[in-house]
Amino acid sequence: MFPVGSTVIFDVSLNDTPPTEMDINDVDVDKSYYTIEGNRIYGRVKIDESYYHPNFCFVDFHSDTLCGDFTINDFCVVSANSDNITENSSVEMDKDHTLHAVWEKTVNLGDVNNDGQVDAVDASSVLAYYARISTNQNGEYTEEQKLAADVNDDGQINAVDASNILAYYTYVSTTKDDIVPIDEYLKKM
Repeated sequence: MFPVGSTVIFDVSLNDTPPTEMDINDVDVDKSYYTIEGNRIYGRVKIDESYYHPNFCFVDFHSDTLCGDFTINDFCVVSANSDNITENSSVEMDKDHTLHAVWEKTVNLGDVNNDGQVDAVDASSVLAYYARISTNQNGEYTEEQKLAADVNDDGQINAVDASNILAYYTYVSTTKDDIVPIDEYLKKM
């Protein structure tokens, strides 16, 4: 299993008369190599009253989040409440400030179809994905599948990943030694 935690950045600015709730939906954010689109954070952050803003409000973050940073202006962040957010903090702010929240998901690297095996089916799936995106079609992978498919961690999902998956499958199928995880195997290649 391969633990994945990556940084996604949101800028959330609340004005002098903030709404009671604010949803962050359909945003495009950069994850170092490729773009994660859509709802990215699950949870609710309470923005408490401050000298300049006497009423508190909430900022809601929704859906399957890998992680996130967000910026709050002139508020005190009291808590981040979510099953998926593993880090949160409380900080007094008198200017723009970025607060970091991490969501960690376990992904089995190379196991694109999540059936518990890294095999030729996964390699074939990666090639089909690559063919679709190469012709400007939707690749039809979830974010978890993208993370599982990019076995060499170069930010691209292509024939190199499919080849690496096949090489690992051959190794697992023929070795008599203790089997190492795919990321360790690829470091030896």
